[in-house]
This record gives sequence, structure tokens and C-alpha cells, in this order.
Amino acid sequence: MRRMRDDAGLTAAEVAGRRDRTTQWLTEIERGNSNVTLYDAIRLARIYDCPMEAFVTPGVTRSAFRQPVTIADWKMVYPPAPKRAMAHYSLDSLFMDAEGE
Repeated sequence: MRRMRDDAGLTAAEVAGRRDRTTQWLTEIERGNSNVTLYDAIRLARIYDCPMEAFVTPGVTRSAFRQPVTIADWKMVYPPAPKRAMAHYSLDSLFMDAEGE
């Protein structure tokens, strides 16, 4: 969790303040000395702008959970289903073209 906070560019005091908690509460969780409730984990994920999976997937950074953009990105999302990856990529491309991106 500390890595997610660092990646988000936030201090422990900023995050604790957004949760109306103490800095000690957050650092105890980050050190593994205290458990986090599901509710707090959801709130922290929102603050860090990352999905909950980031907290339980070792070695993952926030950027690993970015929206797939290229066909290669989509193939990593659906490794056993290249046709599904191509379909998602095609739909995304159509939406981006329609929005002028």
C-alpha cells in the first residue's frame, strides 16, 4: 500500500486526512501491523486512483492498471482470446475517432 501512496504522490498525512484518520493508522496498515477493512481499502483505492487488485497483486504499480490502448495491451488482457482482444481494440478505436482523440 505504501508503494501505491508513493505512486499517487501523496503523503501519509494527506491520505489519513482524507479518511479522517491518523497518520499512525495509515502507517500501521502500510507496515502490515494492522488490518484494513474492506470499506477503507475501497476508499484508499479511490484516493490512490487504482483498482483494489493493486493492493493484493505483488509487484504491481498503478500504471499497470491503466486502460488498454494498443492491440498489444488488449492481447495482455485477453491472452487466450486474441479475437476478443481485437474486438475491444476496434471498439476503442471507433470511440476515440468519434470523440476526436
